[in-house]
Amino acid sequence: MTEFDLESEMHFITEPQCEFCKPETTELYKSINNGKPTKGGIRVVDYIRAQKTKNNRHVLRFIEAKDISDPKYLSIDEVAEKFSHSLQLFAAVMLNKRPDDKSEFEKFRKTYAKANFQMILIIKTLQDYRLSNFEDALRQKLKPLWKIWKLNPNQDILVWDEEKAIEQKLVRPQNICDNYNESKP
Repeated sequence: MTEFDLESEMHFITEPQCEFCKPETTELYKSINNGKPTKGGIRVVDYIRAQKTKNNRHVLRFIEAKDISDPKYLSIDEVAEKFSHSLQLFAAVMLNKRPDDKSEFEKFRKTYAKANFQMILIIKTLQDYRLSNFEDALRQKLKPLWKIWKLNPNQDILVWDEEKAIEQKLVRPQNICDNYNESKP
């Protein structure tokens, strides 16, 4: 059965057939940050979702969600830092640099150790013309990351609105989630 996780006023799909991880809830993240908020520690994205694409390619999607009413409150530096820290944390687990940890990241090891990556920022309320501005800024900020990891910035560093996230089956429309929640006992 499909479940939903609410983040930034969007209902993210957590279907069993997709490997799904919320890094902030992992013991690894908590131990690195000594159980404290992110000040002075690491910052991570909201989700890591592993899946196969239409052309049967494995992809790990690092997803950060934002609900902003005014674009001036969105910090590209903060978002880029979350993507960078999340990828480094994931790589540390894949490279066995944290052998004492048996975190949720472990489930990605066998299938997705050689997967492609995508960094996706989903902004709930933003007009199309502003999305490309944020996408350009994010790609520029993540340039060292995409050069090191051989990412294609036009395909692997993306900024979407909620509609595109729904189209990509990462988020469910609000009315479906309302109907689902009403039918739950």
